[in-house]
Amino acid sequence: MSGLSAQEVVAVTVRHEVTGQTTSLDAAALERFNEQWRGKQVSASDGDPNWEARLDIAFAGESGGRWFYALNGDLQVLAMKHVTRYRVPNPEAMNRLLGLVVPGRVDEAAPARD
Repeated sequence: MSGLSAQEVVAVTVRHEVTGQTTSLDAAALERFNEQWRGKQVSASDGDPNWEARLDIAFAGESGGRWFYALNGDLQVLAMKHVTRYRVPNPEAMNRLLGLVVPGRVDEAAPARD
């Protein structure tokens, strides 16, 4: 998976695990998704996050894959073996972009407010 950050994402379909709703990102949303994708880093998280969505991601010039996404910004490719987990630079923005902010629900990735 080396060079993963350099790959341009050309299509994303989001399946919300709670509601079952499926959406595809439009061109403007894909541009913002690519900004998050290029900025992702290896995540230091351990344990099993609460995966909120499945993302079908297509890359320019290649096939894609299915990824899990958690509200804390963690991304992990769906695979049979252990794989690297990544974290996007701005989980709150990514949650909004993917439509994962549910009204009346406290966003676990959001900073505490006074």
